[in-house]
Amino acid sequence: MEFPEHDSPPDNTDERASMDIIEAYVDVVRRAKGKLTLSEIDIDLPDFEDHLEDFVRDVFRTMTIDDHK
Repeated sequence: MEFPEHDSPPDNTDERASMDIIEAYVDVVRRAKGKLTLSEIDIDLPDFEDHLEDFVRDVFRTMTIDDHK
């Protein structure tokens, strides 16, 4: 996406940092459970979509953890 010279791209630094923290947290928990981390989920795996869906479910579960208290 290109922006006119007088405009700048939206600053989403805080949101990106939050997602990086969530991803790192989910990766640590998944590794402890013996599951693949995001960087280990390779598109060439025979059950790639299952692993990716499981990772996404873990991310959503982490993002809504306060909702389950």
